[in-house]
Amino acid sequence: LTDYKGEDYKRPLGASQPTQPTTNVDCYEQQVHIALGDDDYSMYVVFVSLNRTDSSVIYSDTLEGLENNFIKVEAVTSESYSQLINIVGNLYNPSMGAPAETTQTITSLQNTSTWAYSIINGTQVEWYNYHYQGSSVSNGLGQYNNPFMVYSSPIIHTTVLTGLIPGKTYYYKPSSSCETFSFTVPEKSTGSDDSYPFKAGLVVDLGQTAVSNASIQALIAIDPSVVLLSGDLSYADGFYELWDSWGNLLEPLASKIPVVTTGGNHEFGSSEAWLSYMKRYPSPYRASGSTNFCYFGKEVGVIHIIALCSYAGFTEDSLQYEWLSNYLSTQIDRDVTPWLVVMMHVPFYCSNSGHWMEGELMRVAIEPLLYEYGVDFVLVGHVHAYERTYNIYNNTLDPCGPIHLTIGDGGNYEGAYVPWLDPVPDWSAFREASFGVGELEFLSSTSASYSWHRHACDSESDTNYHMNFSDSCVTYQDNSAMAMLTSDIFNYTKPDITLCPNRYVSTKSTDIITVDDDYVPSDNSENTYSESTVIALSVAVGILSIISIALTILTIKFYHIANSKPLLGVSGVNSNV
Repeated sequence: LTDYKGEDYKRPLGASQPTQPTTNVDCYEQQVHIALGDDDYSMYVVFVSLNRTDSSVIYSDTLEGLENNFIKVEAVTSESYSQLINIVGNLYNPSMGAPAETTQTITSLQNTSTWAYSIINGTQVEWYNYHYQGSSVSNGLGQYNNPFMVYSSPIIHTTVLTGLIPGKTYYYKPSSSCETFSFTVPEKSTGSDDSYPFKAGLVVDLGQTAVSNASIQALIAIDPSVVLLSGDLSYADGFYELWDSWGNLLEPLASKIPVVTTGGNHEFGSSEAWLSYMKRYPSPYRASGSTNFCYFGKEVGVIHIIALCSYAGFTEDSLQYEWLSNYLSTQIDRDVTPWLVVMMHVPFYCSNSGHWMEGELMRVAIEPLLYEYGVDFVLVGHVHAYERTYNIYNNTLDPCGPIHLTIGDGGNYEGAYVPWLDPVPDWSAFREASFGVGELEFLSSTSASYSWHRHACDSESDTNYHMNFSDSCVTYQDNSAMAMLTSDIFNYTKPDITLCPNRYVSTKSTDIITVDDDYVPSDNSENTYSESTVIALSVAVGILSIISIALTILTIKFYHIANSKPLLGVSGVNSNV
């Protein structure tokens, strides 16, 4: 952990006795970040400290109010945890970026020979089940009985600010913090033109290299209302103190703009098992009826976000599929949120050799649901490159299908993935193995603008740890015909309802039905209706919903029969549609 001015805490190296982390700064709260609450009027504030008593946040709608007119909230949870450290090669020998730790430090942690022994009758006797580590690093899980290979987290405080007004800016300060932070609550859509424009920043596979920091600064410059990060956050990969350094790296962005995340393989594998991710980055899953923090639904401005988990069950008999089917069939209101965006980690469509076809089984299971309810965009990563598809469904160009955006180019230490597969699939609109972020701005209920801008490449030269920030850079061995391009920009218009009725389907009932004939006063004078009326109305609504969905499916099927090659929703690079 580091304070705002310099180094403060480093894990102790091998010594005769384990030592506890200490701090000598008065203002220690760090890794401050916000996350969307369960409703439109709340926001999570998360921060860490080494003191359990420093667990509150004060906030106000004016900067001056923090002095004398503030609201104080205590943490809902103040928790710490411990985990057995895991060592991976990229920790000390990354493909890109500076090493996060030296081999000398790691071997010092692993070596038990300097302290795990006793002198008995003048002879040094090694303690039972302790294994001497030599001068080389041993990858994998550390010894459970070696205290230097056990990570102990700081205290993670999670607070909830409530009663917030959408569109309003609030100032806040964690207890004993040296710094004041602020955020603006995303506007709540009214369904009118006043709800536009609405901007989202897009990034995946971020990590914590100098390229990662460039991606963070690019997102700050975009100034979006929300950032969508579809997994692979810190790349701690079991060396858990990297969650702390990543939290500090992300703080300038995440303390002022809510970052919506879902989990990737680097939150799940390498002994991570979701724990650090769950403890530090809350999600509004319970409010959407989900039982799993990794998949949920959330309305933000004019977009309805559906976060899915690539590392949870997805077949028709799974909990995730059951939740998704129920959520899509009951909670989508296109009048309020015309845009439906799915975010998950592993791509359904990607023409890069990296992780090729990993998402195919999930695509077969899940894609029909996404198509039926007219998803507009799918945001993914996992593949460390950038690619945009045309509108697609079931491996076929289809104007009624979504556009898939693979933005796995946040800048982590594994570097860029090459080569691309040849020939280029007809559904691939743009592909490049470099690093950048995306910007998706919704201009109306049917139009949006999108841009991706490159800010670095993966270099053959190791003079700057294989990072090249030149405007004219090209990633080494990138065989894409677009490798020299620095941007992908296009304007998008949603297909007309007569062509793609699935893109306009609403499933959330907002109608108010007034019935007077069967009014029966209850004992507490609340308005109720007879059981027969409730049943009749429920049956009628159910029949109408089934008819509506059936007509939508039939319309799409007749269209495909009549048209052997549908029109595209977008037409190439830098296009206006």
